[in-house]
Amino acid sequence: MKTIISIALLSFLYLLPSAAQQNDYTKLKSDAEQLYAAGSYAKANEIYASVNQTALSPAEVRWVEFRIADTSWRARAGTETSDTTVYEKAQKQLRVQESLAVAKQMDLSPSWVEVDSNKFAGVFKAVPDRSDLPSDINEALIVELYSK
Repeated sequence: MKTIISIALLSFLYLLPSAAQQNDYTKLKSDAEQLYAAGSYAKANEIYASVNQTALSPAEVRWVEFRIADTSWRARAGTETSDTTVYEKAQKQLRVQESLAVAKQMDLSPSWVEVDSNKFAGVFKAVPDRSDLPSDINEALIVELYSK
């Protein structure tokens, strides 16, 4: 009888912290998702990064890892002081420099994108309509390529 009570007590004590962690995770996830919906990606990233993943199910671990990656790039993309090494490498590539020069000479900038070739920057102003795109695009070939 003492053995059964001891096992039951140990099981209860073992499960107690994971139940508390699950409640903590539920609260953290709710807070982080509210921040995410409000566009506060850096704060949501901080919350997801603080989650103890050891007591989570594999599906929840994948979700937390996804949200950490997602909020990380969204937070960086929204800042003017984001990591510029990728842009610096691209600026040095001859093909990028030539493409910008040709686009500037031939006035190839579409109306739905604002390009500043001096700063190597652009602003996406609107989603283009099909009529805004060149007529020589063959959608069937694009679908065929990406369906492989």
